[in-house]
Amino acid sequence: MFRTDRIAAILFAFLILIALWTLAGCTGREKVGTPGYTDPMADTSPFAPAEEYEYLMDVQKMMMGVAGEEMGSEADIPDEELKQMMAEELGFEQVESSAEANDSMVKAHGAYRVGLTLEEPPLAEVADIGAAEVKLPALFPESRWVGHMFFANVGDYIEWGLDSLDEVLEEEMGDTGGMTITLDFLLGMYGIQDRESLYGWMGDEFYIFNLSNPDYDPSSEMSAENTPWYSILAISSETPEAGLDLFESMFGGSVFGMIGFSAERAEFEGHDALRIPPPDFANSMMASMFTEEDLAALADLPDSYAVVMGDYFMMADEPSLQVVLDTMEDEETTTGRMAAMEMEIHWDLVVDSMENMTPSALFGNMPDVDLPLTQELMLDLYTRTADLNELGRSRLSVEITDGNTISTDLLTSKESVKFFDIIAEMITEMPEERWEAIGEELGTFFEEQSMGGMGGMGGMGGF
Repeated sequence: MFRTDRIAAILFAFLILIALWTLAGCTGREKVGTPGYTDPMADTSPFAPAEEYEYLMDVQKMMMGVAGEEMGSEADIPDEELKQMMAEELGFEQVESSAEANDSMVKAHGAYRVGLTLEEPPLAEVADIGAAEVKLPALFPESRWVGHMFFANVGDYIEWGLDSLDEVLEEEMGDTGGMTITLDFLLGMYGIQDRESLYGWMGDEFYIFNLSNPDYDPSSEMSAENTPWYSILAISSETPEAGLDLFESMFGGSVFGMIGFSAERAEFEGHDALRIPPPDFANSMMASMFTEEDLAALADLPDSYAVVMGDYFMMADEPSLQVVLDTMEDEETTTGRMAAMEMEIHWDLVVDSMENMTPSALFGNMPDVDLPLTQELMLDLYTRTADLNELGRSRLSVEITDGNTISTDLLTSKESVKFFDIIAEMITEMPEERWEAIGEELGTFFEEQSMGGMGGMGGMGGF
């Protein structure tokens, strides 16, 4: 069963990519930010209960289905008995599963109790750390925000983790050959003399987020400037300069120095910053691990920077941070959302980034391509998805309400639900033998292309 579930998950991820890629080739789709684009989240029609979407958060039903399959088709166990077995054996109980919808969007909510068989609530520390307000996305145009991962109060998690590691080192390492191995000793090797300097400056917001690049040209070589989207790390702070101090100490520490890293204080467009040039692996203990071509490619990379931007510490390469400066608004605003963790993706911006990397554009440059099974799959996907309207954004928020309870909220468009239902149907309908044949066909194709330098793959290889 585990192998089957794992294969299904891989196929699901593979089909998402192929389906988005196929949607990019559909004529008549309006790009995000253009006058003809309709954002599903902008729909102000009223929400009403929608039982047909409750399955989106019905984790218990999914687990019961898996349990039923593992017990065999001959097992005829009532649902209530299965629920009791899950609570007693797995320590899992679903408290709530509900949904509501308006004309364009779906809101689904779920609440789950975990660790019911344990003596101590497993999430007590996480619940104490709590949630935080998600503010940063409101400072950028929605038409450029591809998505993000958000974590609340990361500094508290780091402190908790270091305290736990300290206890483990004390118990397991002890006195080693006359020298006591402590956490502070290990941190010192990385240039960190005070463990609180590692987390004490961090505020309640931590993001890894992506901004779109409307000027991306897939016909040109991929580079830090010519990329579908830019990735940035951001941490809120009342003293973001302390983050610069931390990374300056780290890159000046013995471990990072030995492997070729360095950093120096600088300015970035008038902002306090730390410049981090590409690592000098050629003159480090890592030199033997790289070819001359690898070292030359690394030397051509742009500098990275850690930069103070208002109440945020941000880190990325130079082109990405320049985009941040060009698009970030100065006014104080917020989304008003609270979460311990949040994930969001703008499906239509992903589709837009693939506009010139469509299957026809790719395979059209390769007249000798012979992928009948893959092309048949793409045609099937095209037929099933061609009538879909704007997919909009999907957002999943998580809060830990007590030591045993996880609360989740999903906001997504009805069209995105159709999109994923189509993919799930294809996985269910297609025999495993056919999936294996498609995998072998693609594996052979990409192996041949790799041996031949990828030919007309253009920017797709880098993507």
